[in-house]
Amino acid sequence: MEDLHNSHEGVEVSLEHLKVLTDTVGIIQHALYGIPRRYTGYTTDDNARALIALARYSSVCPSKEIESLSSIYLSFLYDAQEKTGWFRNLMNYDKTWVDPEGEDEDSLGRAFWALAEVQISALPESQKAAARHMSACARPVLSNLSSPRATALALLGCVATTESSMNLVTSLAARLYEWYQAASSDDWRWFESYLTYCNARLPHAMFAAYRSTGDERFLQVAQSTTSFLTEITFSDGVLQPIGNEHWFVKGAQRASYDQQPVDAAASTELYIQAYGATGDAKYLELAHHAYSWYLGENVHQLPVADPRRGSCYDAINREGVNLNQGAEACTTFLMATLALNRP
Repeated sequence: MEDLHNSHEGVEVSLEHLKVLTDTVGIIQHALYGIPRRYTGYTTDDNARALIALARYSSVCPSKEIESLSSIYLSFLYDAQEKTGWFRNLMNYDKTWVDPEGEDEDSLGRAFWALAEVQISALPESQKAAARHMSACARPVLSNLSSPRATALALLGCVATTESSMNLVTSLAARLYEWYQAASSDDWRWFESYLTYCNARLPHAMFAAYRSTGDERFLQVAQSTTSFLTEITFSDGVLQPIGNEHWFVKGAQRASYDQQPVDAAASTELYIQAYGATGDAKYLELAHHAYSWYLGENVHQLPVADPRRGSCYDAINREGVNLNQGAEACTTFLMATLALNRP
């Protein structure tokens, strides 16, 4: 474990590909190999992930360039937010919204988390103030979330700042606890009857809630679901995320492809959070194995990311890798790298 741990310490962070994908509006959603496919437009999800990465990087290596980029992503979120507090998600390249009246739960949760990361970052106070303003607008609608994944994302935002009330943290975590109680069984220790994408964000949020509240119920669920997810997604020490071909429905066969970088990032951050909550070194080892998925410790033994450019391929498929390098892959790779090297 020590050699693996050392190999990831102080990994240099490159924003080269992030800048390639970013224009004055935001980060462009998809790429053809290494160039942006402008016609695919932008998403709140990708701009929120980019903002999380830049907020974290500002604490490690503050610079005017980071402030400039983060301002673009923060401005995108401001434009995306409706007066109701919800966030639209899909914008065309011509700056028109595809879902002008949408209530996308995942986008709300992810944007709220990004705004929290800004508030605890080393970004300028003007950006923090804007983030606080948008968070205050979004906070009242968090109680309307019906998706476990969106609830987990919002919970991660709540525990990140001292401005969120403990009642809201407890309420969101209790909702996840109740979903777990309703869906779990001896052979299926999970919050829902299926596993799809970013599964690790759910136990990640429960560990965070335990660290915030000290509620042992949240720790018990976090450990149980983490153990279950680890059993399913690791084989001989190698991370194999649930594929998006048909996901994994309880009682059916799990999909092995396409494996997504977003899941490697979520897994890395889960185990880091688990280590912080418990001090158990096995979680730190798992975090480094999950991160190594990007570097060739995967089912095909092929590198998925290029740390020198900060770029990442879109997926591992049956044949090898999907050579396109879009925003989700790029931003989540940066998030994982910065989480692993966070002071």
